This record gives sequence, C-alpha cells and structure tokens, in this order.
Amino acid sequence: MAQFDRIIAIYNPNSTNNAAEKAEQFKTAAKKAGFTVHLERTAHAGHAEEIAFAVAKQYTRPLIISVSGDGGYNEVVNGVMRAKHTDNTKRPVVAVIGAGNANDHKRTTRGNTPLLTLIKRNKPKPIDLVRLTTKDIERYAHSYIGLGITPEVGIELNKHSLSFVKELQIILKTFRDFTPFEIIIDGKRKRLGSLVFANIPGMAKVIKLSDKPTLNDGKFDIVKLSYRGKWRLILDMLLLAIRAKRSRSASTSIFRATTKRPVQLDGEIEELPARSEVVIESIHEAIESLY
Repeated sequence: MAQFDRIIAIYNPNSTNNAAEKAEQFKTAAKKAGFTVHLERTAHAGHAEEIAFAVAKQYTRPLIISVSGDGGYNEVVNGVMRAKHTDNTKRPVVAVIGAGNANDHKRTTRGNTPLLTLIKRNKPKPIDLVRLTTKDIERYAHSYIGLGITPEVGIELNKHSLSFVKELQIILKTFRDFTPFEIIIDGKRKRLGSLVFANIPGMAKVIKLSDKPTLNDGKFDIVKLSYRGKWRLILDMLLLAIRAKRSRSASTSIFRATTKRPVQLDGEIEELPARSEVVIESIHEAIESLY
C-alpha cells in the first residue's frame, strides 16, 4: 500500500513532559529517515480534535500523530472519527508519541517500539474504539470509559512519579471526598464505587484491568467494583495494583444514570445527564493505527 500522503504531528506547547520538544525531535529524526512531518500546535482545549478533523477531511491517507497524553490522543481520535463519518472514502491512520502526564495507550499497546520503525514498516492495523452514546452525547475512547474511583485515582497517579508510598497517599487523598454512585442496569439499581469499560489491560502504570489485551476483538472488559464502604473500596483498589479483577467481556452495555455524573473517556471529562440512558459499544476495527 502507498505511503501516507501527509504526516501531521499535533502537540500542545503548554503540555507537561516536553511535548513541544518531543515533536521537534521527531520531526528532525523523521527528516533524516526521509519523511516530512508537519507540526501543528494547539491553542485551546479541543483544538487537537479540530485539527485532526480538518486533516482527515483534506487528505485521503494521512498519518495523524498525537504528541500527548491519553487526553490529547482522545481528541485526535474523535476528530478523525467525525471526519470518517462525513466521508467514508477517507482512510486516516492515527498514532501517538507519549507526552503529557502519561499515556497508558502507548505504554500498553506499543511498548518501546519507536514510531519511526512503524512508519517505515507501513503496516497500520485496525483497532477497536469504545463509544459512549446518550441522547445528546456521542464520544469515542481509545482505551477506557470510566465512572467512579478507578479513573479518578488513575488520573491522579498519572500526574506523579510513583513509589508505593506515593501511590498509597494519592489513593487515600482521592478517597477522602469520594461518594459512591448509582446506576440502573438490567432493571436493577446498583450502588458502585467504580465502573470501567476497558480496551486496554492497565492504566496509570499500576492498575490492572484485565489479563489480556482487548484492542481488536470487538469487545471491552467490564471492571466493576461494588460499594461496600470506603475501606473495602480502598482494599479493592489496592488489589487492582496486584492483579486484575476477574471481569467479563461484552460488545455492548446499557445502563441508566440516576443522577448527573461525570464520566471519563481516556481522562477527558464528559457529564452524563440525570436519568439518561447510556449505551457503551465496542466499535470493531473503527480506526487504523500504528502500534
């Protein structure tokens, strides 16, 4: 298959972990390898999605790289999917260079393989996405959709250099103001501490979500922690740092949010309206990626 007709690297100049520097270094290394990379800097929240949408609409086979953490990559994925919905002849490919606070997707799917190596191989592979739909919202996640304490702790853990003591301090601090939430699923009201629909086996370097990757099987893992008090929930979270909780896989899950509730998609925050029906779906081979 022909090589990409445009290579774009999108970065936030104000990002932590030297996103701008990493973007420039990648551009220089790519030039030495014979590839031209065009850098695009973001100016505000949501700008990466706008850039990815415009590039995916303009070119037939672009490679759109996010130099970011999971949140920035989430924006790129959503921009590309919006473009694909408006023109199904477009065949964009996405990739990520880990920057920002952390990038669980890159860590769990590509490991230490250099992106330039994958560009030279020119063998993009399809990945599933997890889609959240309500009456007013349609958003995609490349790694997970989560409610409750697990994604909250994950985001906090990703902000710090970790040691066991630091992890414990962060977990206890996050729990201090945490309150459980309720959903209605299969006609039953459930009181939960955490609910995660995961496309990757782990998050925040230490939290284990499953024993196997689920990136391209048409399903996601459902990791659910019932709420039986704060100390029991703390114990359940610590156990997730040791081993994955036995979970079930599904291609679709439907529940109703009883109250207004934040939901996290790869660290990006949306708000579920009270009494809204929420549909979570695995979109099989939704997008092509280098990993």
